[in-house]
Amino acid sequence: MQLIRNIYLPDRFFQLFGAVIALFVLAHFLPFLFPVAQAIFVLAMGFVVFDSLLLFRKKVPLEGKRTLPQRLSLGDENQVRIWLRNRSSLHLSMTIIDELPYQLQKRDFELNLLLSPDEQRVLSYTIRPTVRGEYAYGSLNVYATSVLGL
Repeated sequence: MQLIRNIYLPDRFFQLFGAVIALFVLAHFLPFLFPVAQAIFVLAMGFVVFDSLLLFRKKVPLEGKRTLPQRLSLGDENQVRIWLRNRSSLHLSMTIIDELPYQLQKRDFELNLLLSPDEQRVLSYTIRPTVRGEYAYGSLNVYATSVLGL
C-alpha cells in the first residue's frame, strides 16, 4: 500500500496513454489499426512497469533534508539549504517542492534538478520573513523520474 502512495504520474504518462486512447478511437473507424493499437498499449504498459521497477527497486534511493537557521531574522534574507543525495544507480530528474510556512504567501515554490548516480547536491534559497511569529515548515517533497519519465 505504501508503494501506491509513492506513485505520482507525470505529464508524459498521460500524453503517452492519451495517444494510445486516440489510436484506439481511430481504430474504431479503421479496423486494421486495432491490432497495432493493442500492441502499442502492451508496449506502453511494459515501459511503465519497467520504469516503476527501476525507480522502486531500492528501499531508500533518495535522501534529503532541509536545514535553516534556528531563528529567522525579521526583514532580512535568511538562507535555507536542501541536502539531496541520489543513492540509486540511475540518473534522476527531480522536482523538489518545499512546503513553506503560510506567512511567506508563496504557494508555487519548486526547484528542479538532475542528479547522477551517487551524487550529492546542496540547493539553497532565501526567504524574507516580514511578520513576527513561529514559521512552521511542512514536508520536503521530492518527485523523481528516470529517463523514461513515466
